[in-house]
Amino acid sequence: MTEDVARRAAELQILQRVASEVNATLDLEEIYEIALGTMGELFEAHHAIILLLEPDGQTLRVVASRGYENQAIGGRVRVGIGAVGIVAQKR
Repeated sequence: MTEDVARRAAELQILQRVASEVNATLDLEEIYEIALGTMGELFEAHHAIILLLEPDGQTLRVVASRGYENQAIGGRVRVGIGAVGIVAQKR
């Protein structure tokens, strides 16, 4: 039980720090980097991408990535197609 409480306390400290960092900037690129770094800290995610839904509502565009040799920035995925697209479709 003590380990669980300590883990949760550490996670909350990370989230508080991240909230403070995000609130300190209006730069989307910086916010993406903060989000990717936090995913690495909390979930030990060595590879991650952030995709945003384009105005057409049918396409996701990669806006940030970490851990991939050839950066996928600008890549597109159709909603409902492939693993990423199906996850987006199911929300």
